[in-house]
Amino acid sequence: MHRPGLAVWLCLLVLIGTFGPIGIHASPIAAAAALGRRALLAPGSLDATSAACASLNSKQLLVNGYFNKVDLSDMHNMLLMASLANDVYPWSKQYNIPLLDVADGLDKEQAARFERLFGEKYRQLGATSIQFLDFYETPHIPITGAAAHAVVLSTPSDVFVAIRGTADAGQVRITGHYYTEKWTIYNTTLDVYYAPYASFVGGLWPQLLPAVKRATAATDSPSTANIYITGHSLGAASAYMAGLSLKEAGFKVSGVYAFDPYHVGYSCEAGQACWVSLYEQHLGDVTYSWWNNQDPIPQLLDFHFQGTPSGSRFGHVHADGRNWMRIVGDKCLSAHNNRLMEACPPEIDAADGAADGACPSKFGDHLPWKILMRIAHCALLQPQQQQQQPPPANARLASRLQQQQRSKEGLRLSACSSSSVWNILLGLPPPGRK
Repeated sequence: MHRPGLAVWLCLLVLIGTFGPIGIHASPIAAAAALGRRALLAPGSLDATSAACASLNSKQLLVNGYFNKVDLSDMHNMLLMASLANDVYPWSKQYNIPLLDVADGLDKEQAARFERLFGEKYRQLGATSIQFLDFYETPHIPITGAAAHAVVLSTPSDVFVAIRGTADAGQVRITGHYYTEKWTIYNTTLDVYYAPYASFVGGLWPQLLPAVKRATAATDSPSTANIYITGHSLGAASAYMAGLSLKEAGFKVSGVYAFDPYHVGYSCEAGQACWVSLYEQHLGDVTYSWWNNQDPIPQLLDFHFQGTPSGSRFGHVHADGRNWMRIVGDKCLSAHNNRLMEACPPEIDAADGAADGACPSKFGDHLPWKILMRIAHCALLQPQQQQQQPPPANARLASRLQQQQRSKEGLRLSACSSSSVWNILLGLPPPGRK
C-alpha cells in the first residue's frame, strides 16, 4: 500500500490527534468518548436488547414509525441520521481497520468487512437493499487526489443516503484548498468550493444518480419514494449538493441532515445568484444542520477570510440559523435568530468553563461519534430540555394531529425505544437517567 508523503503525514497527525483512542467514562455526558471504542451491532444482540419490545418490532427503526416523516425536526430523526453519518466512516473499533489504512484507502478484505458489518446492522434496522459507492480520483495512489464514499439504503417506502466526510488522505489534501469551481445546477452557474466540488461533482454524483434510481425502484412505490440524505463534515457539504442534484433530477428529496458541515459556497451579495439563495429556494424547509460546541470546521473558511457564518459572504445555508441546532455543552439548542451561529456566543463561552470572551477551537468537537452521542443524550435522556426549531406551520398542524392520534401502542414504542436505541444504534448500554 502506498504511504503518504510528509505533508499528508502532518495532516494525518491532526486527524490522529482528533480521532485517536478516547477513554470510556460512566457519565452520560462523557459517554461521547465511548463511541471511539464502540462495536457496531453484533449479530443477534438486537433480539436480546429488544426482547421486551418484540411485539412492536422496535428494532426496525427505519420503518416502524420511529423516523417521523411528518415532523422532520423530531429528535429521533436527528439521532437516526447522525447514526448513519457516523457509521459510514470505517474506523469504528468493530471494523478493526487502522486509521492510517483508512487514509490510504481500504484494501479488498477491509472493504468487505466494513460492508458486511454495516449491512448486518442496517438490515436489522429495516433496510431491504444496501449499495456501497466508492470513488478515487487516482485509484492506484488514492492519497493524492479527491475521494468520495457513500451508502444508499432502501426500505419499502424510503431511500436513505449517507455520505462519508474526510477520511482518505486525498480528502485531507483537498479540504485545505480555498479556491472555487463553477457548478451549474437549476440553470444557474454557482461558485462552490473546490473540496465539495471535487468530491461530489467530480466523484460521487456519477455513481450516486444510478444508485438512487436502483434504490427507488426497489421500493413499493418508486414514484413517491422519499429520499433522506445525511453526512458529516465534507460529507455534509456533499449531502447538501446531493439533495439539490437529486431534486433537480426529479426525485422526492424529503429531508437533508448535515452535521458539522464544511462550506459549499458563498452567501449572497446584492443581486447575485449564489449557492445559499438557490439551495434555500429548493430545499431550505427540509434541511437541518448541526454545529457541535467549538468545532472549527463549520466556520473554517470564515476563519480564513476573517468573517463569521452570519456576517460574511462565506456563509452556510440558513445563515440566520433557521433549522440549525447548536450543541452547547450537552444541550441541543435552536440557533434561529440568536447568536448561536457566531463563533463565540455567551453560551459557548460559558460552556468551556471560563466565561472570558474566548472560545478556542476544539477539533475534538468535530468527532462524528461525539456529535452522535450528544444528540443521543438530548434525544433520549433530556427530552424536556430540547429547544427544537419549529417546523413550518402546515407541518406543525400535521404534527399536532399525528400526536393526538397516537395510540397507546405508539407511546409504548417510544418508551421502549428510549432504552433499546442505545444498543441498537450506538452499540452501548443506556446510561442511567439523571
